[in-house]
Amino acid sequence: MAKMRVADRLVRWVPAAVAVVRVGDTAVVCGVRAEILLASSIPQPPPPSVTPAEEEAAEELAALGLLVPNLTLSTGCSPAHLPGSPPSPLAQSLTQRILTLLHTSRLVSLSDLMISHQPPADAADAEPPPAPEIKAYWTLYIDVLFISLDGNAFDAAWGAVLAALGDTRLPGACR
Repeated sequence: MAKMRVADRLVRWVPAAVAVVRVGDTAVVCGVRAEILLASSIPQPPPPSVTPAEEEAAEELAALGLLVPNLTLSTGCSPAHLPGSPPSPLAQSLTQRILTLLHTSRLVSLSDLMISHQPPADAADAEPPPAPEIKAYWTLYIDVLFISLDGNAFDAAWGAVLAALGDTRLPGACR
């Protein structure tokens, strides 16, 4: 697990899952990395509800930017992709299509990415226990790399994303 200091906060990159998909002569590798985003680092945080309504949760997930796909057409994956060139329009459009599909399919829910803390209740008080507080969120970086490209780019990329997300296990957070 890689560690780095950023503004006196320990940031952890957790390698969560990897998948390889081959469709015909198209080969794709997808890796999912996770990073903790502290709730205190969000400029305009969402309302502190641990269980928001499904529609609100989908909007919050998109607004917070907790799913970050990145698609790369590697050098040599096809004759059209030369070394040192900027991201192609195909890579940009596939990245946007994957991001849109991740949000509209609701494959990942906001509650799966929340890290909350339940404050201890006083034994002497007869009051109900305090509500859980949202302390942080997991941010998932979904990296898709084309090893070879011979058609069916979107199908292969989406299949790799599904396989990697299906295998993703996030560690439990403790205080």
